[in-house]
Amino acid sequence: MAPAPRAPRLKRRYYHRVVGLFLAAALVPVFALSVALTGIVTSTLERAADERGRAARDAFANGFAALLDDARGAIGSVANAPETKAAFDRPADEGAGNDLARLLAREAAKSGAFVLSAVGEDGRVFSSKDAPPDLDPGLYGSWGLLRMIGENPARVAITGRRRVAGDGTVLSVLAGRALPSAAGGRAAVVACELRRDAVAHAAASARDYLVSEALIADRDGIIVFSLADPAGEGGFIWEPAVADRTGEGRATLAYDREVDGFSVRVEISVALVAGLVAAMRDASWVALAVFTFLAAGLALFASRLVTRPVEALSSSMLLVRSGDLSARVRPASDDELGDLAHSFNAMASEIHALMRSSVERQELLRAAELKALAAQMNPHFLYNSLNSLRSLAKLGRSSEIVETVTLLGKLLRSAAETRGDRTTVGAALDFARQYVALERVRFGGRLRFEIDVDPSLSPCLIPGLVLEPLVENALIHGLERSTGPWTLRVSGRVEARRENGAGGDSDLVLVVEDDGPGADPEALAAIMRVLDSGEPPEGGAHLGLAATNRRLKLSFGPHYGLSVCSGAGAGMDGEGRRGFSVIVRIPGSAGRNPIRPAAGGGETCSV
Repeated sequence: MAPAPRAPRLKRRYYHRVVGLFLAAALVPVFALSVALTGIVTSTLERAADERGRAARDAFANGFAALLDDARGAIGSVANAPETKAAFDRPADEGAGNDLARLLAREAAKSGAFVLSAVGEDGRVFSSKDAPPDLDPGLYGSWGLLRMIGENPARVAITGRRRVAGDGTVLSVLAGRALPSAAGGRAAVVACELRRDAVAHAAASARDYLVSEALIADRDGIIVFSLADPAGEGGFIWEPAVADRTGEGRATLAYDREVDGFSVRVEISVALVAGLVAAMRDASWVALAVFTFLAAGLALFASRLVTRPVEALSSSMLLVRSGDLSARVRPASDDELGDLAHSFNAMASEIHALMRSSVERQELLRAAELKALAAQMNPHFLYNSLNSLRSLAKLGRSSEIVETVTLLGKLLRSAAETRGDRTTVGAALDFARQYVALERVRFGGRLRFEIDVDPSLSPCLIPGLVLEPLVENALIHGLERSTGPWTLRVSGRVEARRENGAGGDSDLVLVVEDDGPGADPEALAAIMRVLDSGEPPEGGAHLGLAATNRRLKLSFGPHYGLSVCSGAGAGMDGEGRRGFSVIVRIPGSAGRNPIRPAAGGGETCSV
């Protein structure tokens, strides 16, 4: 007794592929999510830091601008006060000098942010604290603030410089304006010095955990105020100690804004943002590594559960392939894999019935496709006919309307009768005659129609809607693109079959040709590719030709169907017009093709 066939040893490629897919399905989304979240967090932190820097800069700049505005207001109040004018108009008036001193003290006390002074050209000095020495006209008349006031006496001049008052108060910014004399010159200078602690208060209001520095530099680049490094005040902003913080390998981001000739800068620490980003990235990699380890274990376990039943099924299928139809699979579960095992067990006993059922379904699908393709004839002739009837009605040509309606009725009846699976050559030619007669209503004597078909071929059966769409296609793409007379000819003949080993069988060949403009080489090549493929084209181009060709190939095989030609040999008048021809080839053998003598009447088909 011969031993039962054994299934060959299974390769484990499926198992490895399943494991790989499980790992990829688990890790790829996690990796992508980790990268995306890291990028989002990084972008969010950088955007937040940038927004904080801009907000802090604007807050500091606005606070500094408000101090300057207060200084201008205080200078204007003092300069326009009668006490000031009286003090410098009457130098010997000690009472007027005391009034001015009280005015300066009162104005300075309103905000406590600055020191007010008035220095006359005669050297007299009045101040709310102690007057700045650089306002002495004898020593500094052409330098600093006095030079700026001399260039434009009508406006308040502002400059930056650091001074320590007698009581230790640090003063950072000096502003002043000329007080005109009665003789038209300058009687005195009214000056205002901003206290450093007032500027520091404006800077502190804009400081948060990201702001590492807030400084002010004048138009010459001299640092007037530095919140983080007061010792650097008086230095230049481009010095290495400052430039290295915001240079190429910078540790801070600088946000600058100009206020009245001063550069107000706020620096944001990059190290904190970089540290947060690095921590986020490290946490993502650690989480990814942990998840990879867990996913690998779960993938191995899940892959074994999935592939074990599949491997058992594969072994049994290999046994069936080798000829052992008694092979069965023991279902390991009641899920889809169990159902698959039950289905496989039933396959051996039902294979014959399934094959027969499959063949029947294919036949039904083929018949449905043929009916769908047969229903694709373009009904545009109906729209054209109705437009022609409307035109005739407007012209009052009632007899022609009657004739046209009669032709249209016959055409519609013929169309309804020929939409079955089969029609005769004669019926198809009658349809073509009626169709052309209706089109003559539109085109008149331009349209000539010729039929060169042996009458003995009229009772031969052909598939329905083969000739009709070709005539319609010729009129649409030939006549409507032509000027002058245009001829359409339908001819039919019997040719010996071109297939090898076909004996003496013959084919029925129908030709629809015209003498119109034809098709250019690119368009002709596109039509030939559609017909050679035997498949419906993408879009609506050449759909009628492709549908008819596909029906014939499905019915009779790849040697039959449509072919086209254009140019030499396609036209009919030999006068230089290219023309276009469509050749229909149908087998005439009763053993290969349902073309046969028409029933009744005693008439037979000669094919």
